[in-house]
Amino acid sequence: MSNDAPNEKEQLQTEARNLGIDVNDEWDAPVLKRKITMARNAKEDFGGKGDHDNDGKAGGAKDAKLVPMLLKRNYVPMGHFDIVGHHRKEVTEKNASGQIIVKSPAVFVEGEMAPPPMPGVGSDNKVWSGTTVRLPIEEAKRAKDLGIAERSFDD
Repeated sequence: MSNDAPNEKEQLQTEARNLGIDVNDEWDAPVLKRKITMARNAKEDFGGKGDHDNDGKAGGAKDAKLVPMLLKRNYVPMGHFDIVGHHRKEVTEKNASGQIIVKSPAVFVEGEMAPPPMPGVGSDNKVWSGTTVRLPIEEAKRAKDLGIAERSFDD
């Protein structure tokens, strides 16, 4: 068996420390590579990978073309996004005589994210399924290809 893996790990640890990363000795090579890549992208002045508008940050301009997408699964967008809204279901109730009464009609709620599936769950930036969001074109294509979202025409 080759002895290259420990040398590679040591080199990655040294490089990570040079970039100012607090290195955990238990991290393996893939974790170190990911941390190094993230640190490099964060330190680039402009024009780095993912910096589409040369503002020194990943992601495109806020006025870049955004595409409305209906989320089929919960999703954490990678860059800038706008919440369009969600479809609130009709709330009905059956009275004593067996008639169905509409308590609240089905409506599209603008500017609001769909409610979580159960109370007390979630994380920062997570958008719940059923929400229509506007995503940058490339991210929208990726989400569609992965089956996370489908094209929406609510705008």
